[in-house]
Amino acid sequence: MSGQHDKHMHQIAVKFHHKTWRQIEKEAEGHRMTPGQYIRFIVSEEVAATPLTAEDAQIIADRIKEAEQKGKMV
Repeated sequence: MSGQHDKHMHQIAVKFHHKTWRQIEKEAEGHRMTPGQYIRFIVSEEVAATPLTAEDAQIIADRIKEAEQKGKMV
């Protein structure tokens, strides 16, 4: 359900200048997305080619396990 914490997600806060935010809003509208969806899409596309190792997979698994134990988002 939207708005509930997902222990498989990492949450951050980002500040944008008002001009940049408006540009994001306009781009998102053009793609029929919310600004948050658009930002996630752009970031995901940019890092998609970054290879992850078995060590990275273990780090991710450890973070999820820790979040589950704390009952929080990572």
